[in-house]
Amino acid sequence: MDSESITTSMDALYNATKNENVFQDLYLKAAGRMFSTDPSIGHAVMCSYDTFYLYHSCVWYYLHGGIASLLTIHEFEQLQQYFQN
Repeated sequence: MDSESITTSMDALYNATKNENVFQDLYLKAAGRMFSTDPSIGHAVMCSYDTFYLYHSCVWYYLHGGIASLLTIHEFEQLQQYFQN
């Protein structure tokens, strides 16, 4: 496993999304699962096994179609519901 490449990739994803309110809200909710309020911790939770497939779709749609595209996909709704509980 190349942990340096993983860190670089995760940093790139976080930097591409950290200023968008929708992602910030998700990161804060995910961080809460780790008893944290640090959005970068929430981002790490998003990249975990349970939610990465949903998060990847959300980031892809956001980067290729903007916020309007992100808000229309089912995966975004699923992520919101997952961290609602």
